[in-house]
Amino acid sequence: MRFSFLRPALAVAALALLASAPASAQLLGAPVTGTLQFGGIGPNYFDPINGLVPAGVLDTAGPTVVIAEPAVEFGFDDFTERHTVNFTGTQLILTNSARVADSAAYTMTFTSPAFAGVTEVSDTFLNGGATASLSGGTITVSVPEFLAVGAFQAVYNVTVTPTAAIPEPGTLALLAPGLLPLLGMAARRRRG
Repeated sequence: MRFSFLRPALAVAALALLASAPASAQLLGAPVTGTLQFGGIGPNYFDPINGLVPAGVLDTAGPTVVIAEPAVEFGFDDFTERHTVNFTGTQLILTNSARVADSAAYTMTFTSPAFAGVTEVSDTFLNGGATASLSGGTITVSVPEFLAVGAFQAVYNVTVTPTAAIPEPGTLALLAPGLLPLLGMAARRRRG
């Protein structure tokens, strides 16, 4: 019982450290720039300047958006197909609704400093399906040409670059009262 006064100080210190721990890593709030190119060349069809971005998606204001829920971040719509791209807190969900049986090969890229990894969860695209890879902070998704009408979807888990925890001033204020008794005890032991 000699050091019983340390218990409250240690409890306060532990709470302060927990308060300064980083939140679970999620994509929400991260900026991302998207491109959609058919045949790997040409304009960025996720850019509204090309006139094919449908209403109701975030990129109606430009090809760089902030990931938010329940918003759909990117969209493309013409007479042959409609593409939507939805980022959630942990996933990338690509949907292609093909209206005619002639979908050209295309590539989508998504660039964000938050991206650390990408792994496939499911894929219903035809002819080998969609493939995704990560290089630097860019996810590249490639889809080969396919001849079918219908809705196709690929889902990927996306891991996020961890951020270092920086204690807030309030956390430091909580920590100080818990450490003062420890410092006092150390000073007394040194003198005695």
